[in-house]
Amino acid sequence: MKKLTDHRKDVLGHYARQLEKILVILSGLITFGYFWFTFFNSRLDEPFQNKGNVLILGLYLVLQVTFLYVVGGLKIGVYRKRNVILSQFIGYFLVDAVEVLILILMVGRIARIRGLIRRSLIMYLIQVALAVALTLLLELLFHNLYRPKQMMILYESKMPLRLQGKIQTRTDQFEIVGSMKVEENWREELGRRRQETWFKAVLLQEISSPRRNDILKFCYQYNLQCYLVPKISDVLVRSADDVEIFDTPILYVKEYGMTYGQGVIKRFFDILFSALGIALTSPIMLITAIAIKAHDHGPVIFSQERCTKNKKTFRIYKFRSMVVDAEKDGVARLATEKDDRITSVGRFIRKTRIDELPQFFNILKGDMSIVGPRPERPEIIEEYMKNFPEFAYRLKAKAGLTGYAQVYGKYNTTAYDKLKLDLYYVQRYSLWLDVRLVLMTIKIIFLKESTEGLEEGERIAASEHEEKGENAGIVKKES
Repeated sequence: MKKLTDHRKDVLGHYARQLEKILVILSGLITFGYFWFTFFNSRLDEPFQNKGNVLILGLYLVLQVTFLYVVGGLKIGVYRKRNVILSQFIGYFLVDAVEVLILILMVGRIARIRGLIRRSLIMYLIQVALAVALTLLLELLFHNLYRPKQMMILYESKMPLRLQGKIQTRTDQFEIVGSMKVEENWREELGRRRQETWFKAVLLQEISSPRRNDILKFCYQYNLQCYLVPKISDVLVRSADDVEIFDTPILYVKEYGMTYGQGVIKRFFDILFSALGIALTSPIMLITAIAIKAHDHGPVIFSQERCTKNKKTFRIYKFRSMVVDAEKDGVARLATEKDDRITSVGRFIRKTRIDELPQFFNILKGDMSIVGPRPERPEIIEEYMKNFPEFAYRLKAKAGLTGYAQVYGKYNTTAYDKLKLDLYYVQRYSLWLDVRLVLMTIKIIFLKESTEGLEEGERIAASEHEEKGENAGIVKKES
């Protein structure tokens, strides 16, 4: 009876999540509808009637769902609450900004523009307030339905302490009830463990492929939810296309993630976006340059050799955020959480990503792309490749200002995990994915955890191999 009750709670919890999303969307749409019928529509020379009103509301609904989905405003119960709320702020700002532009074009009279902007700002604040209130209230109301999944960690050689620590930061999602080393008698041992401590999910970490395949089939047979940390081969297979020529299922893994046509479109997007970025951020760059120069009279720009597509080298440009001669001792190392080499101006521009703005010029030149794997130093790539040669796979795409690893990873994410994130992007590239990652980048500027440095005493972002006791080498200077 207990299992049935738990299952019903899971089902009710799922529907409660969907209800929350629907209510958030409806609150935004109803607010816009009120302002449309009471103010916006009456400002048009020829107000919309009947089907025209439905068309405008439908357009707003599509924009609202799209932007909220892309930036994570509907990821209720998946992201942390502050992340969801920040996403709602950004999502509604984007959709209302687009709607204001459309309204300005429709009105066509400069005298009415100020009123449109003022009312749109009021509408935005009401929408955000309703979205945040609904998110917090409904989460509190349905709290008992959202039970964390009880999980058993399975490993083969060494307990994944780093991963376990990450999971334990999300007690709202998972409850680790134990761990088990996978050996020859794993079936009997897993069955015994489940009788002693009921759990519904397992996490597979660093298990050899033949045995991992057997465990996956076992979990599927006995209705156990299964999470696994992907290997490089898993990332490649995940991007495979179905070949439906024969009556035998075949998967086609592309030898190269991006076609020539996609490359042309991406380059056009880079030129357009970088030129627009330079134009819009030029005042910020000017103020930053003055602040850096006034602080210690040192150089404003920091340049360094980095690698891009096919291991081609170029000089990357950033605003200097560290003291002059930050590595005069000759030791290359990543910035730590409280690094005294970072200047007061540098600390601010690193947190807000302003130090990256000069890279718009790298993009305009063609050295980099707006979206792609983060450019690394040649010697760092060589050092990492000594431990895992697959690190070179990320060089199949042009280096980027932002990217999959920059959005979903952190500054101190392991090199091996960054590689897998970058491969997701390389193998699954689309223009829509580029747009989505650019919008997501706006959000991570405001998330402190995305800029976490290393702990004191660490010189590098640990790789998978370091967790096995191997040395992963040095890292980039003034990163």
